[in-house]
Amino acid sequence: MKKQWIAVLWCFMLSFGQANAQVDNVTFGQNRVQYKDFTFSYYETDHYTVYFYQGGQDVAKYVIKQSENIAEDLQRLLDMKFRSKIDIVVYNSINELNQTNIGIYEPKQNSGGTTQLPSNKAFVYFDGTHDALDYQLRKRLTEIYMNKLLAGATVLEFIQNAVAMNMPDWFKRGFIEYYAEPWNSNAEDRLRDGIMSGRFSKLNKLEPDEAMFVGKSVWHYVEERYGKQAVGNLLYLSRINRSVENGFQFVLGQGVDETLTDWFNYYLERYIAESAKTMKRNSSYIVNYHYKRGIDYYQPRLSNDGKTLLYAKNDMGRYHVKLLDTETKKHKVLVRGGFRTNTIFTDDKQPLIAWAPDGKQAAIVFEKKKRIYLGIWDNEKKKLEVKSIEKFQKVVQIAYAGDSKNLVMSAVQAGQSDIYLYKIASTTTTKLTNDYFDDLYPTYAELSNARGIIFSSNRGSAELKEERYQNQSFFNRQLDLYFISLDDLATVHRITNTPMANEIYPQQFSEDEFAFLSDANGIYNRFTGILEDGFSHWQIKYATQNRETGSEDTITLGEGENEFEVIDTSIYEIKSSTKVAVNKLRGITLQQSNYLYNIREQQILPQKNLMVELVKQNNKILFYKMPLDSTSHEAASFVSSWGKISSDNINADKQKADSLANVKAILQKNTQHTWQPPKPHDFQSEFDYKVLLFDWDSVSKIQNNAVANAMEESGFEFKQTKVRPYFVRFSVDDIISQLDNNLILTRYQPFNPTNPNFYTPPVSFAIKFGVTDVLENHKVYGGFRLPFSNIKGNSEYFISYEYLQKRLDHKYTYYRQSITQNNIAIKTNYFEASYKYALDVLQHLGFGFAFRSDKTVYKAVDSVSLYQPNQINNWLYFKGEYVFDNTIQLMDNIRYGFRAKAFFELHKEFPFKNKKAGSDYTFNLPSMNNAWFAVIGADARYYQKIYRKIIWASRISAATSLGNRKLIYYLGAVDNWFISERSEKFDKSTPINTNNNYAFQTLATPLRGFLQNARNGNSYVVLNTEIRFPLFSTFRRAPIRSEFIRNFMLVGFFDAGTAWEGLSPFDGNNLYSETYTNSVSTIKIKRYKTPVIMGFGAGLRTSLLGYFMKMDLAWGYDTGVITKRPIFYFTFGYDF
Repeated sequence: MKKQWIAVLWCFMLSFGQANAQVDNVTFGQNRVQYKDFTFSYYETDHYTVYFYQGGQDVAKYVIKQSENIAEDLQRLLDMKFRSKIDIVVYNSINELNQTNIGIYEPKQNSGGTTQLPSNKAFVYFDGTHDALDYQLRKRLTEIYMNKLLAGATVLEFIQNAVAMNMPDWFKRGFIEYYAEPWNSNAEDRLRDGIMSGRFSKLNKLEPDEAMFVGKSVWHYVEERYGKQAVGNLLYLSRINRSVENGFQFVLGQGVDETLTDWFNYYLERYIAESAKTMKRNSSYIVNYHYKRGIDYYQPRLSNDGKTLLYAKNDMGRYHVKLLDTETKKHKVLVRGGFRTNTIFTDDKQPLIAWAPDGKQAAIVFEKKKRIYLGIWDNEKKKLEVKSIEKFQKVVQIAYAGDSKNLVMSAVQAGQSDIYLYKIASTTTTKLTNDYFDDLYPTYAELSNARGIIFSSNRGSAELKEERYQNQSFFNRQLDLYFISLDDLATVHRITNTPMANEIYPQQFSEDEFAFLSDANGIYNRFTGILEDGFSHWQIKYATQNRETGSEDTITLGEGENEFEVIDTSIYEIKSSTKVAVNKLRGITLQQSNYLYNIREQQILPQKNLMVELVKQNNKILFYKMPLDSTSHEAASFVSSWGKISSDNINADKQKADSLANVKAILQKNTQHTWQPPKPHDFQSEFDYKVLLFDWDSVSKIQNNAVANAMEESGFEFKQTKVRPYFVRFSVDDIISQLDNNLILTRYQPFNPTNPNFYTPPVSFAIKFGVTDVLENHKVYGGFRLPFSNIKGNSEYFISYEYLQKRLDHKYTYYRQSITQNNIAIKTNYFEASYKYALDVLQHLGFGFAFRSDKTVYKAVDSVSLYQPNQINNWLYFKGEYVFDNTIQLMDNIRYGFRAKAFFELHKEFPFKNKKAGSDYTFNLPSMNNAWFAVIGADARYYQKIYRKIIWASRISAATSLGNRKLIYYLGAVDNWFISERSEKFDKSTPINTNNNYAFQTLATPLRGFLQNARNGNSYVVLNTEIRFPLFSTFRRAPIRSEFIRNFMLVGFFDAGTAWEGLSPFDGNNLYSETYTNSVSTIKIKRYKTPVIMGFGAGLRTSLLGYFMKMDLAWGYDTGVITKRPIFYFTFGYDF
């Protein structure tokens, strides 16, 4: 049936002979800005090629090792082998990733016939945490594997399977998210909020991102209820049966709807039971601030007097730091930057905020363009002083280090995050850690028995040493708390040890206590603790004697070190050994809060007995400002169902360590020592939050599979290979084969004064293709178009090359067109060099040069044409433009925001004349004349949201041509108008001044309700305004699979415009006249017509087979009269 519809549509479009060309398609678009040059190198293995640049070498090594692990796990899960080598591009930060050309947005008029080949390319960036890097890697590689799995391994298979299975987004994207990030406390919290609020009760009412998350939770539910093997079976059977419904029936024994119902009820029952065991929040503590749904709010920081709150907001990349007076409720913006966009990645982890201990100033770290800035807000003078930070690739977290002169930072340098002390005045730094582990959330604490920095880290041991990443495995992927005393910077103390929990946001809680957030019970709640001096580890002290001199000495080794590798027994004799206990600071902790929803951030002011918490509940971000005594150490030690499940998983792995523990016990019995670590109290322990964890000393010797949901190591060991410089290697990007009638490149056609008419190419079959290199800095694309009839003498082809590596983009194009019409053949050759300099992401300057040659050949059909000489017209031209684009595209033909373009063109005729060389030879040599014209114009468009996806779109466009030669504009009709050859599209009743030295002609559109040439002249102005109402997409939030239904929209429009010669359209010279002559007299009749014409009507929009189709019915209003019969327009391509 589908093939029949394709055939019907094909025949329908072929029934039209001509259509108006897409000459009014003004190009806009946002930019990628290269603020710095990147010199790439690469490592290569059998399966991957990993590209990196200076500062990213260690990250590239890690990426190779992890990618091999992921590949082995994915191939086992998906039951497939990936034959092609995958390219992975590593960037040092999200800021530098946004400077790449990879995935740059290129708007197209239609996607019909476009074959976007499956990409073997992934790109990742390092933001300071290896967990986030893992998530990106797993997500990108899963996308590549899934696309190959569903589409086929070869180009032919991909084309054959392109429409074979329409897998729901929540199913496919949900699986990718499920595999990319193992289920954790943050995911559980998001699901809990969606279930308890009822927001997730109906999948068809969710936005795409929420539907994707629900899909992830459904995959997690399948694993939790039916086992991990069911996940692979469900994906496999859905694919081979080309039906998700059948896959669910075969694997789970019930359909999709029944499974979704069971999924919702399963979690609803769980969360209702959990809510009865948790503390309830006091809503009177909620801080009222300027909240708007859909915007991210974070970093709430309260001044030490408890009156002023700073917080950050981020709206799709446009960020603000706001100051809120909690008493007067007045707001003030301290820092703003960025812009709303969905064409690049946005960093939702900056700006960063910290208050000085005295409350007189605050530090704000933010990024603009290629730099990191530190702003110091003087709260007394109400003044912000800004300076740049040059030492880091990224600053991850900040806090004041005891006074207003120093900061403590978690920052990224050379691909690793470490802890730094930063002097604000001198900008000098002191590095406290220097290794490949992730060191995060630093804070200053001054407790009764210690003064220093508490931070979170995934390091495996409590020791400080310089260590670059080579091939190590991260055994402890969870974050524990560590302490570095400012009086002893060479020693680090481990104060928590929880392999199944993360500890984040440490803060000083009281004179003796510190606090932190932990998900030990499956929900991020607050815990408090104290530092005490206690047992850390054993050392072995060896008494030795020199065999020659007899001198005695002692050597101390860490437990587990081989004394025979350290002590040369041929020189020294070991007399005895003693096991010595080594004491260090350690944390004694207990739970302090017991809420149902995660505490996402916290700030504590012990001197004011206040704290601030950030919580997300009912899909709203809440700030709580409350006294410290609002929660109690008496909080019940509740463990959520998710926390219990993850504990059960790891307790099973604990059995593997029992034999190691037994051996250790035997060894300890045979070793004399006098000190034993104290037994913990019943209500508190050294590393236990009332959750059954396990002995770290034993488990540290087993593999990483002790971590829940962690994938097994593949055994791949990265061996240092030669670093090779990047070289350009091209691959096919896309192939387009579609029906259209667009003018491929040139907007202007030669003007024929003897028969003014606008040539429109017939509907034809166009082939376009493109190739690009891995980094997409070099692009080569070309194409051709042939009509279905009269192929001889009617063809077009072009080829272009783009160089995008620098901030100044280059583009070089050659284009040739042959047109045969009414015994006249016009052959156009066009060469263009254009350049674009990006001012920032939203605006750019463009300029270019071109040479155009039009050769007109007259076919000899009579005695007049026999002697008609061929004509060659050559023109040089320069163009310059300014483009601003601050729009966000929501869906096809629907966007928000403002965009504008202003342009200037200068055209100069450059004729060739025959020059004789002797009596026998003539040459065509260039010469000069005074023919020239210039074009000045502008186009501005504004898209205003009305309700959800309903928008009000408005546009004004104007241009004029100057000089002794000119450009004529034909006003009226629309772009890409499909109309039968038997119908007239050009209004020949409107007179054309053939004596105005027109050199070229073009269209001024859209102005619906009229034919082309309703008005004409060397200047024009067009105003368009319309309401676009996507009928189904507006009221249905869930992703709609059918593009026909998804893009179906109603449009009501109003157009107005004028075209004229001279200074004003109201000049008397623009009155229309008709002249009648005979042998006796000449009569000239002037007819009054208003210069401005208007059109109005309604239309439909939708997509079919990738073609965006528009159908409009419009009436014209001319000189006080509305046309009796409306004009119907059927066109391809998007609206303005």
